[in-house]
Amino acid sequence: MAKKQKGKQRKKRVLEKQEQSELGWGGFDDVAPPTKTTVVLRHMFHPDEFAADFTLQEQLEGDVTGEGAKLGAPPLAAIAAAGGKALVYVWCGG
Repeated sequence: MAKKQKGKQRKKRVLEKQEQSELGWGGFDDVAPPTKTTVVLRHMFHPDEFAADFTLQEQLEGDVTGEGAKLGAPPLAAIAAAGGKALVYVWCGG
């Protein structure tokens, strides 16, 4: 009976480790160097808001670069609100 309990404990540890690797913050994107990372953010604003407020582009770019600078080198940000899509492109590392 001791072997059966030992097998259950081992299986439980393996499942916990697998769950942690799948749900944890560490992931495949942590391996890529920041010079090769591009992020596309969707739904940060509505295209109608962009047309109504001309300063929204500068505000969003400032917010994105400010938050990105907390993680390292300040990223470059570009806003696209054409064709009914609201996208923010962020190039990290340079």
